[in-house]
Amino acid sequence: MVGSPQQSTTELLAFAAAQVIPAPGCRPWDYGWSVPGYRHSPDAAISGPSGPVTFRRDGLLAWEDAVTALLKERSIRDRWSAGELWGIVASITVAASLSKERTSFLDKKVQALRSCGPALNVVLIANVTWNRPSLALDDVVVGYAKQEFLDLVNLVAGSRNSIDQATGGGWLRDSVQSRLRAEDDPVPVAFACWTVGQWQLADKETDRRLQDVVNLCLLLERDLKAHRVHRRGDANRPGVRGLTLDRGAIERGVIDSAHLELGSTPLIVRDLFADRCGASWFGTEPLPLGDLLDQEYLRDAVEACLGDDPVSARIRVASRWYAEAHYTLASDDAALALGVAMDALLGGQRVLPGSAMADRFALLATDPHERRERARNYLDLYAVRSSVAHGGRSRRLDQGDFLERYQTAVRWAAWRTIALRDAFAPPTEKDIDELFDELRWGSRVWNEG
Repeated sequence: MVGSPQQSTTELLAFAAAQVIPAPGCRPWDYGWSVPGYRHSPDAAISGPSGPVTFRRDGLLAWEDAVTALLKERSIRDRWSAGELWGIVASITVAASLSKERTSFLDKKVQALRSCGPALNVVLIANVTWNRPSLALDDVVVGYAKQEFLDLVNLVAGSRNSIDQATGGGWLRDSVQSRLRAEDDPVPVAFACWTVGQWQLADKETDRRLQDVVNLCLLLERDLKAHRVHRRGDANRPGVRGLTLDRGAIERGVIDSAHLELGSTPLIVRDLFADRCGASWFGTEPLPLGDLLDQEYLRDAVEACLGDDPVSARIRVASRWYAEAHYTLASDDAALALGVAMDALLGGQRVLPGSAMADRFALLATDPHERRERARNYLDLYAVRSSVAHGGRSRRLDQGDFLERYQTAVRWAAWRTIALRDAFAPPTEKDIDELFDELRWGSRVWNEG
């Protein structure tokens, strides 16, 4: 039996469940069922309660039709990564093979795959400092990994998933307290958010949400230098702890050999001068995330830019590329990344010529007398970015203040884009494009106090 267009997903899976057979001697690899070559091989097996199992051929074909149909549904794609779903549905089908009410069992499981609510994800953050009580921003919570943080997560959870006392206590004990070697060791900073994505998608969406918060702080903070935040490479780039190395934690944990683990010690043999074996390292301070978000103006701006409107989406994309420019040591890469950030702010999903982008940059200014100079400034920066994008290298990159001026221009455009959102509230990408046209022709004007 091979699935026909008239058969429902549940019917196909019910047929496949009836075709489950033992697979003695095979080693189960549930995730591998996303690979056609594996699931059609004689060694393919799924974990079963009494040992490895597999499908007869007709059952396998029906099962493939069912998973393929599921992957065409938007509700499924929003919640599950394709590679992971194959193994999940395989496990559900095996479980159904043991049920007396296969169809009813599968109906409930498939509906759960389609409609499960937001997942709550809590991670520890590397390379940031915190100096304030836990903070809720839109759908995320940041704070020291303590009970107070978990309490705030539960407070803002509403009808979404929350953390029960036993689970929270176990996480604090096993994931936080076990990391502390002494009473005065700094408590890690934690990050929580709710995601439509489940399992692997939840991990990706959580990391993206964390980066959104960090990147928006970098883009929108008006004086990074005052917070000792400088362009020094990505050695101390914030990220999910355990996936991103926390250099401070490593230094505390490997005291005797920290200079070898954290420093680069190349052996240099050369004709000019003597041979040498030196050492270099990055001394970048962790991002003072708590200090940054302690500022009301920045906190409010970051929270507003975490929203679902199209202008906020542009700003988040721009902040991602702005952060890439901040964390690279290569000036040409930084210029290119800043150019992409500017593109995201001004063009969104459209590719526009430089002259059109210059017009949009200028139209962000409320004073018409200021716009000509703004357009010139944009084209001046764009020329360097364009040179890099086409394989060249501009001498302007070696000027000490060029990248700083480019960063300043992108930051100005970001804040003016926020002002545009607040003043006109365009609901779609198309409306943003039309708004720029109307500003250009004078049929709409800025009306800021």
